[in-house]
Amino acid sequence: MKTIIILLSMLISHSMFSQKVEIISGSTRAIKNIKVFELEMDFSEMSIKAKGSEEDLKDEVIAKLERESEGEGQDWLEDGEKNKNKKYPSKFIRIYNKYLLKQGQMIATRSYEGEFDGKIVVATENIGLGSK
Repeated sequence: MKTIIILLSMLISHSMFSQKVEIISGSTRAIKNIKVFELEMDFSEMSIKAKGSEEDLKDEVIAKLERESEGEGQDWLEDGEKNKNKKYPSKFIRIYNKYLLKQGQMIATRSYEGEFDGKIVVATENIGLGSK
């Protein structure tokens, strides 16, 4: 079981661009007893590689797209917000459930109606984004 926990930690760290895993309370021993995890994606402290803050990037890209075609910047912004709230968490869940389900564990999807035993918080600190 220790191997699974170590591998899970390495996979999470690697897939999230080698960000550190921080255990706020408890210990890793309790992980094996958790059957259903709730996922929370935290983008509040996110910065954009080579661009600075998320707001700086949004302003720059929206202005550029709006010069090219009216309404294009707003479409890009809406698509980005939808990806943050739906696509990224869904992809994360799909990838990690492949491994967790083999261990009798899972990250709950939006359609899950049961109780959660634990919570995984993915705090994204820095990402690279592109525009259209």
